[in-house]
Amino acid sequence: MKKASLVTMLIIAITSATAYLASAQIKNSAVKSENKQVNNATQSSTASSPNSSSPKKMEMIDGFPVVRLDGSLIIPTGFQDMIDRSDLVIIGRPLQSMAESTAVVKRDSEGYISFAVSHTEFKISRVIKGSSPSNTILIGQEAAIVKDKGDSIYVMRVMDEYQPLVKNAKYVLFLKKGLAGSPAYYPFAAYYGKVNLDNRDKSENRLDEIYDTREIRRQAKERYREEIERES
Repeated sequence: MKKASLVTMLIIAITSATAYLASAQIKNSAVKSENKQVNNATQSSTASSPNSSSPKKMEMIDGFPVVRLDGSLIIPTGFQDMIDRSDLVIIGRPLQSMAESTAVVKRDSEGYISFAVSHTEFKISRVIKGSSPSNTILIGQEAAIVKDKGDSIYVMRVMDEYQPLVKNAKYVLFLKKGLAGSPAYYPFAAYYGKVNLDNRDKSENRLDEIYDTREIRRQAKERYREEIERES
């Protein structure tokens, strides 16, 4: 019994040590995974083999190759929940494209990106909920055009399935004030918090293939129909 117990304990110890080493290896490699994604994205979007008739198609936004990162969201339980959780609900138009927006980027000691968003100027035509400090505010977007670690190639770095606002398109935005003194407001639950009103933002069709946001968009347009018509 003692021998059997010692063997069992030895097996458990070896298994635990192996799992710990594997976890550490994954953690270390995860820091560099984004840089590999950037390199692969750039190569896929700019290079094609002379022996290949159909090179791999890379997602592009505004002419930039896209690197998508995993993220988590607080999904609204419904339209009213989204209104209740929003600090500010407005109608208006972005004055800048993603390329014209200000990228806010932080890097770690090795030069890898640890944080990246964009601040986009947005002209308010009507405030539906809350109060705005100005007719023009900054909208924080979970996307940014950044340079890779080699400082040579621009890429679009996007959180989850977020799609950037389209310059001069009309939106209803459901916004939360940025944390830690940020001057920007962020769309609540990312893509749920922005509703295009003039069909210029075609990315909503793409989102419906992944997340069904149509009902929230329908209710937003119905609820604020009078405000929208006044702005037409």
